[in-house]
Amino acid sequence: MKNCLIISGWKRAPHGQAGAAAATVAAGASPAPYGIARAPGSWINTALLDWKDANNKCVAGDKAACATRAKLGAKLKSAGINPFPV
Repeated sequence: MKNCLIISGWKRAPHGQAGAAAATVAAGASPAPYGIARAPGSWINTALLDWKDANNKCVAGDKAACATRAKLGAKLKSAGINPFPV
């Protein structure tokens, strides 16, 4: 379930910062991107987010993103997760 939320675009606030992130969003501003720590806990979470971004760009016609999506897809499949272009 957690991976499904992540691939759908949900992000988890870093430990102890949930209140600050909620206040930032409530004020109308986007929270700061989390970079490497945007999906704490597992390389799979970060790979799923990167795969989703690459998939969106690939659908828009970016050939380099299609290559990145394929590479990340193969890595995720070897871990037992089958990302699926939407």
